[in-house]
Amino acid sequence: MKLAQLHFRLSLAIALFVLGVLFTVSLTTIAWRDALENQETIFISDASTARDNIFVRTNGADEVISNLSTLVNSSTRVDGDQFRIFSEEVLSRHPFLLSTGYLPLVTEQDRNEFEQTKRRMGFPTFSITTRKDGVYRTAGRQERYFPLLYQEPFEPTTAVMIGFDVLSDSAFTKVIESAIDTTEATPAPPKLLDGRIQGYWLFKAIYAGKTIPVKIEERRKIVNGLIALRINADKMLDESTSADNLKVSLRLHTAAANLPVMDLIKNTESLKTTHQKILSVLNKNYIIGVHGQKLTLDIYRPLHWADIDYKMIILALLTGSIVTILLVVAGKNVALRAQELQQRNKEIERQVLEKTAELALEKERAQVTLESIGDAVITTDAGSNIEYLNPIAEKLTGWKNTEAHGLPLQDVFNVVKETTREPADNPVKPYLAEGQAAKLIRDTILVNRDRSEIAIDHSAAPIRNREGAIIGAVLVFHNVGHERKMAQEMSYQATHDALTGLLNRRVFEERLRELLINAKTENSAHTVLYLDLDRFKIVNDACGHVAGDELLRQITTLLHAEVRRSDTVARIGGDEFGILLYQCQQEGALHIANKLRQVIHDFRFVWKDRTFAIGVSIGLVTVTNESESSSGILSAADAACYTAKDKGRNRVQVFQADDSELAHRRGEMQWVTRLTKALEENRFLLYGQSIVPIASSHSSNIKQYEVLIRLLSEDGKEIIPPGAFVPAAERYNLMPTIDGWVISTIFEWLTDPFIADIDASYNINLSGQSLSDDNFLSFLIDQFQRVNIPPGKICFEITETAVVANLTNAVQFINTLKQLGCRFALDDFGSGWSSFAYLKNLPVDYLKIDGSFVKDMMDDPLDYIMVESINRIGHTMGVQTIAEFVENANILEKLKEIGVDYAQGNSIDKPRPLSELVIPARVVLRSAVTYPG
Repeated sequence: MKLAQLHFRLSLAIALFVLGVLFTVSLTTIAWRDALENQETIFISDASTARDNIFVRTNGADEVISNLSTLVNSSTRVDGDQFRIFSEEVLSRHPFLLSTGYLPLVTEQDRNEFEQTKRRMGFPTFSITTRKDGVYRTAGRQERYFPLLYQEPFEPTTAVMIGFDVLSDSAFTKVIESAIDTTEATPAPPKLLDGRIQGYWLFKAIYAGKTIPVKIEERRKIVNGLIALRINADKMLDESTSADNLKVSLRLHTAAANLPVMDLIKNTESLKTTHQKILSVLNKNYIIGVHGQKLTLDIYRPLHWADIDYKMIILALLTGSIVTILLVVAGKNVALRAQELQQRNKEIERQVLEKTAELALEKERAQVTLESIGDAVITTDAGSNIEYLNPIAEKLTGWKNTEAHGLPLQDVFNVVKETTREPADNPVKPYLAEGQAAKLIRDTILVNRDRSEIAIDHSAAPIRNREGAIIGAVLVFHNVGHERKMAQEMSYQATHDALTGLLNRRVFEERLRELLINAKTENSAHTVLYLDLDRFKIVNDACGHVAGDELLRQITTLLHAEVRRSDTVARIGGDEFGILLYQCQQEGALHIANKLRQVIHDFRFVWKDRTFAIGVSIGLVTVTNESESSSGILSAADAACYTAKDKGRNRVQVFQADDSELAHRRGEMQWVTRLTKALEENRFLLYGQSIVPIASSHSSNIKQYEVLIRLLSEDGKEIIPPGAFVPAAERYNLMPTIDGWVISTIFEWLTDPFIADIDASYNINLSGQSLSDDNFLSFLIDQFQRVNIPPGKICFEITETAVVANLTNAVQFINTLKQLGCRFALDDFGSGWSSFAYLKNLPVDYLKIDGSFVKDMMDDPLDYIMVESINRIGHTMGVQTIAEFVENANILEKLKEIGVDYAQGNSIDKPRPLSELVIPARVVLRSAVTYPG
């Protein structure tokens, strides 16, 4: 019996022990699973916060680059100050942005002009550069470039990047092509920026025109620049992931299949060093869509043994052990087992309370995060009913979180489209119904609770549970009223004249191109009026520019009152206006033009105690399907307008293609463009013709030459004489610039030591415009000081007609330069009847007898007497004489008999390149300094 009883007790003890062990294992397993679930809950909360923060920042970068694109597109010429002001504002709001940049498209043909313009802006060594081994060098020739023109912030450490051509870096080539083809902001592969910061470039293409073509080939043709952001990936990820021991891998994809996936990683310390301590790895994967980018966000955290809260596990082991011992040792004591069970229940209750407190803490942390975000945030349930508004959302909508809870989203978030004022669609519906990727919505207006309006941009994204099911949506929006107002103001400034409020010349030319397209496609007819005010300069000179500005504003009012609503009125020059008469034939347009002319003619401008009568000259051109180009139409209208001025002003001139006067005028206008281009390309040439002494009293060995100008044609095959282009240059006030080129070129040439030693002097022609230019005399004096040549080598020739028109200026001009040692010759003397009256007041050294008298003096007695008289008067006044157009030996002999001092003409020496006259083939004349007039 005792053996049986012992066996029974032993069996019972073993059974109770096994039961206790099983209980201990089960209890420990539950505690272990709870500990793991607690770590996973913390990890998912941290990962969700990091995901939302990264979404907000990548969305912010896309918004910034899009707003910069809008800013640049609103202006024909990107202003550096506007770009800087806008960039400073967005950089202050987004600390993870390193810099902004603007990179215009520059072709090889435009490269030189582009670099020269930038140098004049304060970058004297600027050039388009490429980078190799960290060193910036001047870029070689290629078809096109995207150089960095503006960069903000502009700092000494990054100034070297100005001019850097991103196309020269193979890492950017495919990225830029993708940005152009897709129209989306496209990231470049990450790398170390400035040699120390992990980050990447983001590019967005800018296109000419109002709309972006659908076809890729057309986009490539009209692209005219890039906007670039440099993004500090380290800072962006640091700002987004505040939790300790959280590792983030952000993979950037683009819409172009041929671009690589790019990784940006935070907290990359190797797991191998702590391999023995790692229990497992918690991992979470998200997909974020931002326009053309798809961002794959991998967030993971190594779970170490040290991360596990062993209190519950140890407690479970102890509890199980105690239960086992009690079962074995005190199996008979049911009360003790009940008491133990009661204690276990209390412990479980305590654990539940602790876990509830932890969950409450996590919820509070999530709410604090949402409340600290700078953007407005609204979350909804799966039925699009509001669950939460953060403080910024409360402020913008006018609703309190407690008031809005449970209301349909559209009752609180009332949004209309900015342009049409139509109600916008429910912003979270696509994400709740279809789980679409997040997308930024622009050009919307939020109508808040008090009916005031706020310009916003917004985006939404679905909220998913652990199983991936959609349980709600998050809506993020922010106030962009300041940015939109700035963009609208810049757009207005880019399209309107600041003084009159009229459209500017750029918009006028755009609308003219549209009219031409309409005329060709619809076989319609329109009319262009080109108006130039008469006697406007009198008002400016007599009363000042303030009065002139007021006159222009009053004329603007008169023009608006006389044209139709459908017509376009623009200011296209100082006192020049353009009018586009839509669907208006020549007869009706002529009536409107004459009405405008009469209204302005009858108008009296009153300024203080003075009254002025103003007129207007108008050129009229009809736009038909036969018109060739908008520039040709505008040129024709300009020519017609100035023909009206030539005919007496205050009249309307209708352009006719076969009108010889207009053809001559258009030819002169075309010369303006040709001459400007020739100055830029340095295609002017200097020739010379000898002036020889013929009087027996002259025995000097000093050689004397008249410097003559020629023009090399665009193809380099023709030498164009001055008679072909000087009249146009004089009409359009280009002669001071051309005279400046001649002076700076010949002065530079004379610095050659070999030429400087030659005993010779040079006669340089000056136009009447140069004599009346207030700055030209200073320019001449500066040139003498710069090259340090003897002034006695230079003799300036001025025409009689120029002196008569500017007698006071001419006397001052001559006296100033003669004090330096220069000499002067009065050219074409005798061509005007006033010559003898003013000659005694001019301190000239030579009289050049007009060649029209010299060439016919052998056949015309009157011409002979004129030559003889001019020579006698010159000698009487102590002035030497020079006869021009000496074409044969008979004329030369007769001039010797009369006693003329010098002769010049083809019979003596034909004009040749100046270098051949003095020292053959030694020096090629090229200008070193250009007159800035």
